[in-house]
Amino acid sequence: MNIVFSTIYYPVAIGKYFDAALRRRDDVNIFSVGPWTSTWIPWKGGIHIDEKYSQPPDIPISKSLIGNVLLNPKAVEHQIPFKPDLWINVDAGFGFSKPDCPYAVVATDPHVLQYTYQRAQADIFYNMQDYYAIGGDRVLPYCADPVWHAPLSMEKEYDVCLIGLQYENRNQLVNKLRDKGLKVYYDTGPCYTEYQELYAKSRVALSWSSKRDLIARVFEGMHMAIPVVCNRVQSMSTYFVEGEHYLGFGNAEQIGDEWSQSDISEAVEQVEKILADYDAAIEMALAAHNKVAAQHLYDYRISTILRDFKLI
Repeated sequence: MNIVFSTIYYPVAIGKYFDAALRRRDDVNIFSVGPWTSTWIPWKGGIHIDEKYSQPPDIPISKSLIGNVLLNPKAVEHQIPFKPDLWINVDAGFGFSKPDCPYAVVATDPHVLQYTYQRAQADIFYNMQDYYAIGGDRVLPYCADPVWHAPLSMEKEYDVCLIGLQYENRNQLVNKLRDKGLKVYYDTGPCYTEYQELYAKSRVALSWSSKRDLIARVFEGMHMAIPVVCNRVQSMSTYFVEGEHYLGFGNAEQIGDEWSQSDISEAVEQVEKILADYDAAIEMALAAHNKVAAQHLYDYRISTILRDFKLI
């Protein structure tokens, strides 16, 4: 089947995992298009990633179009070498208006972006965050990559790892853990191999969703078979069982970016619980890995889209 795939081609992005999942299929001919930022990503006001992770799409277009822009597909259609069976746009702030073929839109960031127009353009609109889904959306949850989030056996150097943006709640939690004498890796920027290895060198994968969505880091940590401690959110119980797949903290009914010192205290307690009985924690981590490996990989998300459009 012929698939046009569009997204923002940051060197690190949810869209790149979808791209990789499509390319792992032997029944898909993929042609890619989107803004290309070379080695630059917008985290922390803008940082550069190792150039080995910067791969342009077949049609790289100007990064000046990033910003919840919808481009007329006629601007690029003349360069596409086939008649598409489907066009998939993974929208993190860029997309196309309706092309002359079936059109799927995957919203990666409904916690911060407005997708009203994209919903009207898509034949099927997929929302990756249950918490922000509205009527007519199809929920397509975050997940893990079977390659970049595969388990690795490495000597442990850290008690806890959290790779992500450094919000105040996370900063305070990390400081509390360090006050307890724990060694914490906490930074923004490591990706792919470096991300995978840093978590593999850690005993606990820590996650704190600041906007109440079930974030990708939870699925990634679980698939890497590392015990996960994460804040409770409303959709968590749809996919995982606390105590069987992860340890939680906080109130799932909190809204927006609410948090409290009691959340931090409970998170510290859960980390300490894992470290106190690490054999039991590893059993939990393996159960979580098996759950994600069976149900929550990008390959499965692509298959869902293709089935929805009756292409498989």
